[in-house]
Amino acid sequence: MLFQIKWLTRQRLFLLLTALLMAFILWAIYSANSGQSTIFSDLVKNVPFGDKVGHFALFGGLSLPLNLSLSMRVYRPLRCYWGTLIVGLFALIEECSQALNATRTFDLGDLAADVAGLSCAALLTYMIAKRSRVAT
Repeated sequence: MLFQIKWLTRQRLFLLLTALLMAFILWAIYSANSGQSTIFSDLVKNVPFGDKVGHFALFGGLSLPLNLSLSMRVYRPLRCYWGTLIVGLFALIEECSQALNATRTFDLGDLAADVAGLSCAALLTYMIAKRSRVAT
């Protein structure tokens, strides 16, 4: 019973973290689409491969807490975590929409960084799930 209460509290914390990260990503997308310069866009421009590192960290970082807040549920037909699937579809739509925006450019490298981040988050989720099954 105590473990269930702690897990529910953790799930809410992961859900809050997911919502905060999603708000940040939406703000970053809005800023980029409108051509606004931010401290983060300036940082990305000045760090080698900063854009790719950002894609990796943002989408992987969004996927992990979402997977945990969804109790590491798996979409069986694809054998993929629901959180990873949701964030992956969001990333794909966002990357493809860049081709329609004059201030943005579509880049397969960005998409590859998104997939790498999602893959690492899925691997971490798997490791957490495996460990939690052993602990219970």
